[in-house]
Amino acid sequence: MKIYSWNVNGIRAVQRKGALEACIRQENPDILLIQETKAKEEQLDTELTDDSFFRTYHSAEKPGYAGTAIFVHPRHKERVVSFSTGMPNWNDTEGRVAQCTLSDNLVVITVYVPNGGKSDAAYQEKLTFLTTLAAYAESLQKDGSRVVIAGDFNVARSELDLAEPEKHREHTHFNEEVRAHMEQLTQANLVDTYRSRNPDQAGAYSYWDNFSFSLPKGTKPRDVNLGWRLDYIFADKTLDASVANAAIHQDIFGSDHCPVSITLTN
Repeated sequence: MKIYSWNVNGIRAVQRKGALEACIRQENPDILLIQETKAKEEQLDTELTDDSFFRTYHSAEKPGYAGTAIFVHPRHKERVVSFSTGMPNWNDTEGRVAQCTLSDNLVVITVYVPNGGKSDAAYQEKLTFLTTLAAYAESLQKDGSRVVIAGDFNVARSELDLAEPEKHREHTHFNEEVRAHMEQLTQANLVDTYRSRNPDQAGAYSYWDNFSFSLPKGTKPRDVNLGWRLDYIFADKTLDASVANAAIHQDIFGSDHCPVSITLTN
């Protein structure tokens, strides 16, 4: 089973570019997790709203903001038990969490973690989200579920996960406090599937800031791989041995993020 996760930074925009259809055609994912949809379901093109996929779509109350979605290929129709949105102890008015439960006790969750950079209140909200997510993962595991959590976490876990760590020591995506909150996920028996297989890999970024003004005119951060690894797929330790492959697809364009994926053998 191939699970892909992609922050598309506006699902309608990436559809207009043809990038979403190209990704689906090229990669043929079994489950596609989307973050930052910025649209209501009724605004989507028919390629994602016909019977080609089983899906859940969780929009923010604020138009054109945040949002998550899950699309499951019809070949897994018999495995889908339920879809749901939100998580316990979190008022999810921004559409930040969506979930699919499959028949073999596999729970796949997509998340769009708050950015946290606008204000101190927004930053505290980000920390609370990470703590709440870790607690939710633990509760699912205690109930016997096998858990995969994927999405845009808006945190670089280590110095390997961004191009200029010294420049960003106090950044809300990289300071010590936010990274400590991120590590609550690994303390909840979750494994960073890409890093566990590539412990020393530098330059493996999934996000490039298009508003960076430190480069020569005409040069984009992605051109020189001046980026961050903000997108992750975590799997609980009972599943980790079944992860045959974990990848970052820097060759797929259409957003300021690129997709990340894992392949499960069972």
